[in-house]
Amino acid sequence: MNQRPNYVVRYQSILARLTDGFFALDLDWKFTYVNTVAKRLLAHFEGGLIGRTIWDEFPEAVKSNFYTYYHQAIEEQTPVEFEEYYAPLKTWFEVRAYPSSDGLSVFFWDITAKMKARATDEQRYRSLFDQNPNLVYSLDMEGRFTSANPAAEKVTGYRVNELLNMSYVPFVHPDDINATLERFRLAASGQPQTYNTAILDKSGKTIDLNVTNIPIVVDGEIVGVYGMATDITEQRHAEQALRESNHLLGKALQIAAMGVWEWEIPSGKVHLSNLALEMFEAYESEGTLEDFLELIHREDKQHVLQSIERALDGQPYEVQYRLAGPNGKSRVVKAQGEVVFDEKGQPQQMIGFVQDVTEAQMAQEQLRENQQRYRSLLEHNPDGVCSLDWDGHFLEANPAFEKISGYTRQELQNMSFADLLFDRDIERARAIHEQTLVYGELKQLEFQIRHKSGGEVHVRYTNVPIVVNGQVVGMYVILRDVTDLAQTEELLRKSEKLSAVGQLAAGVAHEIRNPLTALKGFVHLLREDPKPDYMDIMMQELNRIELISSEMLVLAKPQISSYQLRELNPLLESVIALMEAQANLKNVEIVADLDSCRPSVFCEETQLKQVCVNLMKNAIEAMPNGGVLNVRLKALRTHVQLEFQDHGPGMRPEQLSKLGEPFYTTKEGGTGLGLVVVYKIIENHQGTIDYLSTLGAGTTVRIALPIARPPAVADKTPGN
Repeated sequence: MNQRPNYVVRYQSILARLTDGFFALDLDWKFTYVNTVAKRLLAHFEGGLIGRTIWDEFPEAVKSNFYTYYHQAIEEQTPVEFEEYYAPLKTWFEVRAYPSSDGLSVFFWDITAKMKARATDEQRYRSLFDQNPNLVYSLDMEGRFTSANPAAEKVTGYRVNELLNMSYVPFVHPDDINATLERFRLAASGQPQTYNTAILDKSGKTIDLNVTNIPIVVDGEIVGVYGMATDITEQRHAEQALRESNHLLGKALQIAAMGVWEWEIPSGKVHLSNLALEMFEAYESEGTLEDFLELIHREDKQHVLQSIERALDGQPYEVQYRLAGPNGKSRVVKAQGEVVFDEKGQPQQMIGFVQDVTEAQMAQEQLRENQQRYRSLLEHNPDGVCSLDWDGHFLEANPAFEKISGYTRQELQNMSFADLLFDRDIERARAIHEQTLVYGELKQLEFQIRHKSGGEVHVRYTNVPIVVNGQVVGMYVILRDVTDLAQTEELLRKSEKLSAVGQLAAGVAHEIRNPLTALKGFVHLLREDPKPDYMDIMMQELNRIELISSEMLVLAKPQISSYQLRELNPLLESVIALMEAQANLKNVEIVADLDSCRPSVFCEETQLKQVCVNLMKNAIEAMPNGGVLNVRLKALRTHVQLEFQDHGPGMRPEQLSKLGEPFYTTKEGGTGLGLVVVYKIIENHQGTIDYLSTLGAGTTVRIALPIARPPAVADKTPGN
């Protein structure tokens, strides 16, 4: 629009009333105009800025984008738009600068709160996605990958950027393709699915997965499928904890243009500046109000007319509406202005500014959609998910968590996680939470929680740190109800324990019979010739009988599962004393080499004894002609290493690869269930078990258990 000189005063009146900051600079970078909002935002109320040089008043801006973009606008005579942080004011600004032959006009807004909220929300929700150790991904309705977390690289062998836009179908093993396609179809129709399937990684290797698919619901419409997968190749016969979390937050930048418009009310003519003309996609810079209204989307016309009527009554004019462009694409604009009245109070003129907020509107819609995606992931998750603060108090919980615990979200928000625990598990859970919050470690374990009804629920528990600005501010806890599986495993553990006790009975009976025979002889001697030495020998034999029988009772007696801090040296010494009877029958010598520092671990003592008995019994049976069984205990930096080494015939690689599978055994008449129990117990203790064997040279079983850390003291203040 060709602006006329008599509008200048009126435009300044509008600028002074704007809710946005505005100032003007001449070509010498001196302030020529500053509105009230700009003075407040720039913290210059006293003395004023008119006539002063911007770089003298704000020297810290010289080495920032303010300096770069303002010079670019003047030199290239093109508008610039940017967001920048000004440290002295501790404020983020969104800036739009428009050059002219006389200088630079600058509109700016304080967006500090928006930037902080955007950064915090994005990091919080990305934390649940990126920190997840399991594969998390999303598919469109055609089954193409639209996102995948870093864990996908480890499982599939493909980089994340290679996966995007690939279909999941080529990954599926041919034997599982039909069933997997049907599962995807059901999930895409709104029915969550959990199932096992096999895929082929980049090298062609078969990977067994436990997969959960849930629909992505946005505005009540299914737009894709979330997938969560856990690698169960090595543990496919044990229930896996599927930790899912996914939140994709989009970034939106409010990049908008500013145009000037004027409506001469008596004549009905409307004038548009060049920028407004481009924004409205009009062909003429001058027209009537009716011409202007024809450019507005038909659904928004009434709203605009009502805003104009209120402005003619003296109210502020500020309205947002859509423009229906000739290319069929609508744009969203925000208009501000005021009506100029004559001395008789009659409206003569309406002038103002218009701003393109299309991208800002799209950003808000994208943010709302992402929030719905996150809520969809949380609300439809079949596993219980909650978030905790530093002190373990509940912040949020999904419906599945309510079902597992029996408490509603409102009830949980007044509780801490410790309220769900039994006394025997509180110390163990405290240590695990501390390792996540202080060291950022991911943890997975099993224990019982107290249901609201008072009953026990056996759960598989996974925690994930919530990381914001590089700091752990809390954690997500994912629970899966494995009560039925735990009962089955407990029956298997008891059965194997009784089997081990039965097999040890013959050796124990032999070991007890020898001192009993000696005792009978000394009784006869005491009748004839009482001597004090006889009593000492008899007490030694009785102590031997008591030690062996006590260890048998500990092994066979049902125990309440309770993880406590225990030294491994005395635990191993008691098991060795028990197994010496069995070893003596087989002409096997047990040689122990135990670390003198006496390391400790959090453990269920009876279960670890059962592991040691099973492994030592296997080692003794591997040497039918006698030999040496070496038992070693060594404390390393992060874990305790326990070894059982026999000098039997050893095993072939194909035999080693099958160890731990149900019903696979190298012993005649064996079931293979003993090692299944051993593997499960070690897994529940967050440990690992490895077999090293060479044909003709024997076998070594190596167990690693996390060493018990001393309690850590954490500073919860921000920045620590």
